[in-house]
Amino acid sequence: MHGVTIGAIIAILVYWEVREMFTSHSDRRRSPHPRIVKMAMRMLVPLIGVLLIGQLGTDFGFLSPWRGTATLNTVANIIGQGIFWSGVALAVWSREALGRHWAHAAEYQIVPGQELVTRGPYRWVRHPMYTALLMMFTGVQVILASWLVVLSLPLYGVMVWQGRKEEALLKKAFGDTYKEYQRRTGMIWPRLR
Repeated sequence: MHGVTIGAIIAILVYWEVREMFTSHSDRRRSPHPRIVKMAMRMLVPLIGVLLIGQLGTDFGFLSPWRGTATLNTVANIIGQGIFWSGVALAVWSREALGRHWAHAAEYQIVPGQELVTRGPYRWVRHPMYTALLMMFTGVQVILASWLVVLSLPLYGVMVWQGRKEEALLKKAFGDTYKEYQRRTGMIWPRLR
């Protein structure tokens, strides 16, 4: 029933790893993160992927206490699918917009020759890959009518924490240009004007 969604999660995980191998110019040895933080940051997305695949691949009825009528389930599925697939599209668009200027969050560094990318989804949001991950996670929880949707809030907190750390680094590298970019864009969600 959820085979296509599971396939999309696997494809995104593989896509991110392949893109990192062939386009990232970060130096893993140079990361200032402590080893445990690097491991946690590297494992976060794959662990979320495994959780989502596990949820979609099995019927955990106890995780979905508010499953209702067939109509309610259909509406939740349609809304959840919309959120999930929008997240998938945003993840690919964001990664492609960054190109060789991307460094894994675990590496926490400016890559040689890095430019400030403000095209694609970066016109509106400074961390659209984090937005995409939140959308994919939340979308699956809505599809399944799972109470695990509440985990979107701590996941959002982790994204904001990491985003702030990255932004401190980017301010050092790009100075006033980055501060102006911050003023006109949202961190995780587009800024309402």
